[in-house]
Amino acid sequence: MDASNPRAKEAFTMRKLAIVLGILLAALLALLAIAVVAVSLLFDPNDYREDIEQAVRDATGRELRIEEDLSLSVFPWLGVETGRVVLGNAEGFEGDFFRLDAADVRLRLIPLIRGRLEVAEIRVDGLQLHLAVNADGVGNWEDLIVEVDEPAEAPPVEEGELDLAALEAITVGGLRLSNAALSWRDETTGLQAEASNWALRLGEIRWGDPLNFDTGLDFRLNEPAMSGRFEGEGLLLAVLNDENRIYLNDMAFRLDLEGEDLPDSPLAMRLGWDSLVMDMDADGLALEGLVGRLGDMPFGGEVVVARLSEAPAVDFRLASGEFPATALAPFLDDAAPEGLRLQGLGELSWRLAGQLDLGSEELVLGDGWLNFGHGRVEFPTRITALGSEEQRIQSTLRLSEFSPRALLEAIGLADEFLPETRDPDVLTRFSLTAAFGMQGESLSLEDMDIVLDDSRITGQLRLPSLEPLALRFDLGLDAIDLDRYTAPDEDAPVVEGEPLDLDAIEIPVDAIRGQDVDGRLRIDRLQLAGMNLESVEAGVRIADDRLRLAPIDARLYGGRQSGELLVDASGDEPVIRFTERLSDVRIAGLLGDLFNIEQLSGLANVHMELSGRGRTVGELRPTLNGNMRLAFDEGAVEGTDLAHEFSRATRSLREDRSVREDRGRTPFSALGLSGTVEEGRLVSEDFALITEGLMLSGGGWLSLVDLSMDYRLGARLRGEAGAGMGADDGQLQGRELALRMTGTPLAPRFSFDTDRLLRQLAEERTRDTRERAREEARETEEELRQRLRDMRRR
Repeated sequence: MDASNPRAKEAFTMRKLAIVLGILLAALLALLAIAVVAVSLLFDPNDYREDIEQAVRDATGRELRIEEDLSLSVFPWLGVETGRVVLGNAEGFEGDFFRLDAADVRLRLIPLIRGRLEVAEIRVDGLQLHLAVNADGVGNWEDLIVEVDEPAEAPPVEEGELDLAALEAITVGGLRLSNAALSWRDETTGLQAEASNWALRLGEIRWGDPLNFDTGLDFRLNEPAMSGRFEGEGLLLAVLNDENRIYLNDMAFRLDLEGEDLPDSPLAMRLGWDSLVMDMDADGLALEGLVGRLGDMPFGGEVVVARLSEAPAVDFRLASGEFPATALAPFLDDAAPEGLRLQGLGELSWRLAGQLDLGSEELVLGDGWLNFGHGRVEFPTRITALGSEEQRIQSTLRLSEFSPRALLEAIGLADEFLPETRDPDVLTRFSLTAAFGMQGESLSLEDMDIVLDDSRITGQLRLPSLEPLALRFDLGLDAIDLDRYTAPDEDAPVVEGEPLDLDAIEIPVDAIRGQDVDGRLRIDRLQLAGMNLESVEAGVRIADDRLRLAPIDARLYGGRQSGELLVDASGDEPVIRFTERLSDVRIAGLLGDLFNIEQLSGLANVHMELSGRGRTVGELRPTLNGNMRLAFDEGAVEGTDLAHEFSRATRSLREDRSVREDRGRTPFSALGLSGTVEEGRLVSEDFALITEGLMLSGGGWLSLVDLSMDYRLGARLRGEAGAGMGADDGQLQGRELALRMTGTPLAPRFSFDTDRLLRQLAEERTRDTRERAREEARETEEELRQRLRDMRRR
């Protein structure tokens, strides 16, 4: 070596230093090897098993059994491996509390010397934990909890950035849990639950790196009786200090259920998402790419949460794909009507999008709809004061047009919910738009617009109370033929224009008792019981078991109808009071459409105030009391010719004994009567009838039960208008012919007393007498006309 060469001298010195360091390192490794060998040879952890068991016994009072040997490893891994370990239960509880078949925990020795902690995959097999609560409500884990006295004053917490340097020096190769089991038994509730075959795998745990995991377990419950399997997998990442966020990505969960209480067993559920980010600084959460399946129903969406730690505000968008309606069966349970065929609903889909703000206690569903095979319903909704007694729901309901008849037939509920109707083509169109509101027990439908077949209903409906039920309404209807919706007669085929059986109409006492109803109904055009009505208006009030319909107004057959109906159903037998007025009504159209009666025509003016009692109109008739006024102008009675009957009765007074031709009808210019009604019989003393040639007046009675009648009348010829009643009626002018009218108003029978007239004629043979008689006839006619005018004005 050249000592004068500084470079050579430096190189020689470095070689000597390397040799020395190499010798020291070799000596250190040799010493470490000797130490490892010495530890493994001189230290046996099983020598301390009894000490460990005794220490646990002293600390907890429970029996710890280390049933298999412990195994210790030192290099290159420092670790321990156990066999079966059992911890006994608390006093009063049967079986073991904790059981472990095997566990293996190891860490690298060399990195530990360098200040790093590197742990190999931790393996745990056969872990069993049995939790129980006895009949006194005491849990078998409570004696293991150590109570610590809290300091009088907690030390101040210094705020600052979290130091994660220590965590960054730790690496765990993962966790593998196999054949684990967990059970729960609560004697206070009877609940028993258990999880078995539980497996959990965590990938390598390194701070700042994603953590993969997957798990699965079988479970069983006794209440409700249910069993199944749960599986899940995903990726977890926590980024603190820099982003201060936690990520849960690529998550997927699977749940399969079986049980007698499930209407659809087995039931499969799936849930997953692409990304879930929890932002600690912003105190928020964002869930994207949510996908799931509940049975056969797929769904997905996105969720964003603000103010996560206090009064969260949630922005959500959830929707389903198309799925069969049978997927709803698990949710209906016993609520489904018997015979329901969900497949009749066709394919379903739905969407819910809006905001839930727990701070302002408000839910706004800006976009909500449900599609089904027959139509679509939209229900954007706002709920305020959420969850409180002042909670209020406001929603706009829009139900697109569909056929209720087709829907009910498709889902198998036509027999139960579809009424039989005279017209099988009704209930084939329905749509609805309304503003729905609910607060407490109050419900409302405002701004209603309903289409039912060819009719349109508008207005509002409110239920101020559900218990007891109260109803308020104000409805308008453009046109409806209610006869199309009535049930057909089961005993006879449906006949167009079939007459109404009034006696069979029941007084609806069950619909009156206990009800609280107040409302108004307006109908532009209505067909009911064959009648055609226009501008119908009816007020309805039901309270205290009493019904009041007032007013009841309508235009019908060229005139008007008005009235009022009171039904008192508070007693065993309902009491009915009603007022009815017809003004200038074409009676032929009314009677023809209502009863198929064609024998009477004319312009009717009727007023009646009646009362009675009974459960049907048939029971009511014979109890009626009150008063009536009837007046008819310019009409006719078909089927009977009064002039012919008069001519036939007086033919013996004519030289040629001629009889007027029977025309089969009796035209009249005026017909009227008024009187009181007692026990279903109208008694009148002012009957008056003016025909083209005769005047009849007198009194009698008319039964409102069977329409029989008995009137004692006097008939007179009407001056020159009476000409033509026979070949020689001159001697009848001014004379009154007594007669009796029986039968019914639509089929009258006349019996004339001609003997009395003959006696009068024998006594009066002079012209003066006849002139006086004519004058009297004129005066009588004028008096009758004045009485009829008075009847119309009353």
